[in-house]
Amino acid sequence: NTGRPKTPIQIGKTCTIEEVGSVVVRDAWRDPKQDFYWPNGFRSTRTFPSMTHEGTCQYTCEVKEGAVGEPVFVVTCDDEPSRPLVSSSPSLCWVQVMERVNQLRSAKRPRLS
Repeated sequence: NTGRPKTPIQIGKTCTIEEVGSVVVRDAWRDPKQDFYWPNGFRSTRTFPSMTHEGTCQYTCEVKEGAVGEPVFVVTCDDEPSRPLVSSSPSLCWVQVMERVNQLRSAKRPRLS
């Protein structure tokens, strides 16, 4: 036994923790409120509305180490694997996802005259 949680870990119906990652005890890896450290190598998948078509797709969310040792958050949609969303914050990645999902939805809505 390694003491690490056995993965994958299913969270509800749409989210799975694939890899828990490992703690990096450096100031750059602490969250802005200083409550916890981001786990390097964390990876999860979730089903969410697609950014490219009606319906859903699978997104992969990862925490990686950046060029200068900082955490980098990456969200990749299975519909566009060559166009990952990368940010210094997981929230900013998901803001980008939501903006594109909402653009797609508003383009599909009938216009009222």
